[in-house]
Parts: sequence; C-alpha cells; structure tokens
Amino acid sequence: MFSPTLYFRRECVCTGDASEEQLTHLQTDHYRKMATSYSFRDSEVYQRAQVQSQYICEWSRQLPEEEQPSLGAPIREAAGAVATLIAEAWGARHCEQTFQETLAKAHAKAKKTQGLLDRAWMHSHLGDEQHRLFDEAWARICTLLRRIMRCTHSFCHLN
Repeated sequence: MFSPTLYFRRECVCTGDASEEQLTHLQTDHYRKMATSYSFRDSEVYQRAQVQSQYICEWSRQLPEEEQPSLGAPIREAAGAVATLIAEAWGARHCEQTFQETLAKAHAKAKKTQGLLDRAWMHSHLGDEQHRLFDEAWARICTLLRRIMRCTHSFCHLN
C-alpha cells in the first residue's frame, strides 16, 4: 500500500527542558509529505485511519442486534473520529498547542478503538486473526500519531 522511501529531515528532539534539532530518519514518503503538503488527505496516518474506519464500520454492522448499542455504535464512533480529528488538527497548525492537543485526542480515540476491539474479541465477536490484523493496523496509526506529536513544530512552523 505505502512504499517506504528513506528521507532525512530536521526535527525536534526534546531532552529535558531544552529542545534541540537533529537530522532524523523518516520511514516513508507519506510522513515527509505530511509536513510539507497542503492537505491532510496526503498524510499516511489520515489515509490509514480512513481505511481502517471503513473496515470497522463494515465489520461492526455484522454484530448481533443486542450488541449494536453497547459495542457497534461506540466502535464506529471512535474509529471514525480519528481521521476527523487529524483533519481538524491539520486546520489548527497555526497554533502548535492546539495542533498537539487535537492529535492527542485522535490518539486517544485510536486507543479506545483498540480497547473496544479487545472487548469484541473477548466476547467472541472477532476471531484471533481478524483481531490481530485490526490491532496491528490501529497500533500503526497510534505510532504515526505519536511520531507527529513528538515534533509538532516541524508541522506548525514551516519555512
């Protein structure tokens, strides 16, 4: 889906109270593109969140009717909110604190999605393999969000 390409970029490295910059190796084109693109739609994390949200939506509609209010609706809401919050954060790049706080909300919703997936798995609504695939995908989204949150100034203070 996403081909890895090696890049280097100046990024913030927080050490204690001080921030210093260093050259950091980036994993993908899409991460580099997010910092310099004009649209949140170009970012790997947004694209992955959209795709995984769609998968969650399709899967959750197959849950038993009695599970829809307690599991189906909450997992669709949590998963769907991640991409929306990424887009909202992108619009708030002019304020680094708001950008970081909104990404933190997206991260929390992604973790909530993982927790609800665990609950579905424990109640045998998800098989082992399907749970593993969902969990790995959402863990990757969380990793990408954390990576961006570590160095928000790279996204907010573009030259």
